[in-house]
Amino acid sequence: MQHKEQRTGHNKKNTEVKYRRAVVTFLDILGFGNLVKKGTAKDVAAVLSAISKFALTEDSDEFDETSAFSVGFSDSIVRVRFLDGANERYSTGHVLNEILDLCHIQGELIPYDVIIRGGITVGDIYLKNRTIFGPAMVRAYELESKAAIYPRVVIDPVVLNSVRIDPLLRRQGNNGDEEISAIRKLIDRGDSGLWFVDYLRTIFGELDDPDLWPEVLESHKRLVIKRYAEKDSRTSYLDKLLWLAIYHNKVVSEIPDEAFLACGVKRSSFELKTKEIPELARMPKRTPAFNE
Repeated sequence: MQHKEQRTGHNKKNTEVKYRRAVVTFLDILGFGNLVKKGTAKDVAAVLSAISKFALTEDSDEFDETSAFSVGFSDSIVRVRFLDGANERYSTGHVLNEILDLCHIQGELIPYDVIIRGGITVGDIYLKNRTIFGPAMVRAYELESKAAIYPRVVIDPVVLNSVRIDPLLRRQGNNGDEEISAIRKLIDRGDSGLWFVDYLRTIFGELDDPDLWPEVLESHKRLVIKRYAEKDSRTSYLDKLLWLAIYHNKVVSEIPDEAFLACGVKRSSFELKTKEIPELARMPKRTPAFNE
């Protein structure tokens, strides 16, 4: 009889395990393992701080359901923004804020030659006491591992479609078109129509000192050159690096001439050239990775 009562209690506890709908991001921290092997403890700590400062853990003293929660697995991170709770009372634009956070994270990682690749989706997930699982986590992982391919964070098509029809994904008072318009300023469209986080261009508008954008661009250029110098013989690695170089040059090409003149610098100083990455000579002027 006692055993039966224990089983009944156990089953009752299980029924309390429920999925919650959320914006979910799966991130792979590219270059982190190499940094741990070759970098200083100070650099490793700085990278971990940059990643963690834009999310909370469940046991954080600053618990806030409108913020992202994160769970780490080695060099991978899962970020979760729940749509219920506080967000139901006053929606803050979880998709827009998640993209902005990812831009800030990548911006702070550039000086350490660390890049993020990942996927963002919307769906059901369970997160409690660092136990995390659910269809949205699987989908976000699939986006990172199979769809992203290059060092970028791709956005599940269901995300933008959901923003149009679900007020819980938008900032309070915004309709679908208004929120999508704001989001599209932070993203770019790649191969097969897949949208990805346009972190480099977005970072410029997020700087506390707008005049620092040349330093960010120069730092990003150094990152690409350094990663190229460390390249291995795998064709897939070189393809990913070339994508990053082309993305960099695309951003440079779209900065107005007036911006360079105002800072007293030349556009050519920030462009990645064939003398730095010879394989760029074989690439078309407009890569399919950025076809509309």
